[in-house]
Amino acid sequence: MKKLFLSIFFTVLFLHVWAQNDQKYQPNRSLTDTLPAPSCHVDSLWIELANKHTSPKKAVSRIEKIEEGGYSIVTTFEYSFSSATDSIPKGKGVDVYDKAGNLILRIFYEWSFITKTWIENTKDEWQFDESGNYSKGITYEWDPDSKIWILISKLEAEYDFNGNPIYTSNYHYNKYENSWNELKIESNYDASGNFLSAKWYYRDNTLDDWQFGKVIGCSNDEFGNLILRESYYIDPDSNWIGLEKIEWSYDTTGNLIEKIEHEWDAVASDWVPKTKNEISYDGFGKETIVVYRWISEINNWAFEK
Repeated sequence: MKKLFLSIFFTVLFLHVWAQNDQKYQPNRSLTDTLPAPSCHVDSLWIELANKHTSPKKAVSRIEKIEEGGYSIVTTFEYSFSSATDSIPKGKGVDVYDKAGNLILRIFYEWSFITKTWIENTKDEWQFDESGNYSKGITYEWDPDSKIWILISKLEAEYDFNGNPIYTSNYHYNKYENSWNELKIESNYDASGNFLSAKWYYRDNTLDDWQFGKVIGCSNDEFGNLILRESYYIDPDSNWIGLEKIEWSYDTTGNLIEKIEHEWDAVASDWVPKTKNEISYDGFGKETIVVYRWISEINNWAFEK
């Protein structure tokens, strides 16, 4: 059961990471909607930290703002209305901003109809490094019995001198298993700031040690164009399993002219071609994309559309 869980965990994690990257990445080259620009980023935990920090507040009915010692404290109130003139308290949020305008604290409260008071619900804290990058995000939930904040999760990030995340970690409480799940990602970049590779590690609570889980690697040509992205994970039997492999080619002016996707052959334990996109351009830069699919029976490409 543990082997099955780990295999499913890393497969789902990989899909989740690249889905987030596709939402975040803004291509620097104009391509059609059916063929997104080549990208290679591994910053899922950083994205989670940033998205939570910038996530919208709950519905707001009234706002109060005060300044204190250079800090801004913004309190928002949410009400439900039984009529145009009759309102009932529902929720309250308190945001605290530091002197640089960074949101460093957010607390949500819920209204108790029994005690007629505000009851703590969740609390988030954020920290920043000297360059203004997110360095830590901590989430707590209020325990009404002990009347204290209970740590639920902690995200941390470290950056290189170009501001690229080189280390991210997630420490999260699993209330269903009554245990802590830990994950960390170590990334590296070339001198131009292009992403090169990242390694995933998970904490094995039984062994009380870090276990290697997955690796993603990318290559660029001499002009900085991404030409290869591939990833693997290690299954519970210590076998390398391919997750994704994509190759890109460009013309002399840097236009993308070919994209080849591969799939993993579990029997051969190797990559096999899957689809190929050939891109051409007219005199106005308009693209034409021709798609081919690999036919293993003839060991060659066949036109698809």
